[in-house]
Amino acid sequence: MLDLPDPISVTLTLSVPKIAAVGDGASLVPFSVATVTVLTCVVAFDDGTFVDYTLDERTLVHAARGRAVEWVVRVPGPPWPSSRT
Repeated sequence: MLDLPDPISVTLTLSVPKIAAVGDGASLVPFSVATVTVLTCVVAFDDGTFVDYTLDERTLVHAARGRAVEWVVRVPGPPWPSSRT
C-alpha cells in the first residue's frame, strides 16, 4: 500500500487582480482593465511539499458569471505526481 501525503490546501493566484469583459467600458481607455488573467493552482500537502497543478491536464477550473466570480477547482486525486517542488 502506498503511503501518500494528504492534500491540505489549494492556492489560486491570478496574474492581475481584476478583469473585465471584452468590450466592457472598464476594458476601454482610460480605465484599461485587463480582459484576461493567468491562473496558477498550487496544492500543499501535509508532508510540507507543494505541487503546481496549473498545467496538469486533469486540473479543471470553472469561472461562473455573476456579480462575483465563483471559482470551482478540481485537482487530480491520487496517485500524486512524483515531481514535487
